[in-house]
Amino acid sequence: MNNLTIVTEPDVYVMDQPSFLTIGNSEDNLLICEFLRKMGKNITVYVGKKDSGLTWLLNSAASSDHILLNTQIDSFLTGLFIDKSKTYYYNNDNKKYANGIAEINIQEIQDPTRFLIEWSLEQKDIA
Repeated sequence: MNNLTIVTEPDVYVMDQPSFLTIGNSEDNLLICEFLRKMGKNITVYVGKKDSGLTWLLNSAASSDHILLNTQIDSFLTGLFIDKSKTYYYNNDNKKYANGIAEINIQEIQDPTRFLIEWSLEQKDIA
């Protein structure tokens, strides 16, 4: 049976399966979880929010294969996660960060759903 395991603060889930940390608003997080659920594979999603504890977010990031970051959620969290090689970010329409973020991380995505579609196609090629 295939499962989507959704992990929220303060819980931890350790399993050898693809995993994502999503840091976004409720709509983004719900959309990501719904898309991954429909994939029908064993996947873990850590759901982070603006007010999630820093220790939990850092531990979740360390346990995740990919981080999906909405840059409009919080400038501190953006600064904290933007330089990670597994971070993919979206909603970078803030002119204050327009050049700075691209110099640190070129993995800008249009939206998390498009990224997940491309990721799922790559998984089919591997399987």
